[in-house]
Amino acid sequence: MADHAEDASPDRVRFVYTQAPDYRIAAANGAYGGPTPQGDYLIEFYCERAQSPVVEEHSIDPHGQLGGKLEGPSSSDVPHVERYVQFAVLMSLGQAKSLADWILNNLERLQGLSHS
Repeated sequence: MADHAEDASPDRVRFVYTQAPDYRIAAANGAYGGPTPQGDYLIEFYCERAQSPVVEEHSIDPHGQLGGKLEGPSSSDVPHVERYVQFAVLMSLGQAKSLADWILNNLERLQGLSHS
């Protein structure tokens, strides 16, 4: 008589989450990306910040104290905003759809909690 326990499919599975040694939480103000030529989906996450100057020049007053910042040739009337791309996520189209569904479901739950 054959043992049917070996043929039976398991009725559950356990996922164990392990964080990589370089795991970190990163803030993101936005993201961009889209389909890749290979049919995957790429999302790059960035933080926006005022662009830091590479060099500044200040005057020195007659007493040898630091004075005001001098406007130089690199100064501009147009403000610069740097979009610092911190990391990217590459996934299949199916995984991207699952992620989108997961985010939307969690947002609906969160909105429901804030209205209660």
